[in-house]
Amino acid sequence: MVNDPVLTLEIIESKPDERIFKLTGALTLSNIFSFQDKFRELPAANTIFDITQITYVDSAGIGCIVNAHVSCKNSGKSFLLVGPNDRVKAVLHHTRVDPC
Repeated sequence: MVNDPVLTLEIIESKPDERIFKLTGALTLSNIFSFQDKFRELPAANTIFDITQITYVDSAGIGCIVNAHVSCKNSGKSFLLVGPNDRVKAVLHHTRVDPC
């Protein structure tokens, strides 16, 4: 269990119609709402989710990732998840949202 999880978000506009979300910390129910609000207020773009520095993710965090993917797909944009650690990969695999 993570005590008082913190999530830091950096948004990088790398080129026109492409956006990188660089997340650091824990992606949990207690902190996803501000992230989701920010994601929704921005216009649709090809999206790279850099979670290299995510240390912990719970089921709400997985839902957040899946919702971002679906939003991009519905807008005709690409979505790329970069850098999941072994724990995140395992959760994605067990919830059957990984491509394997």
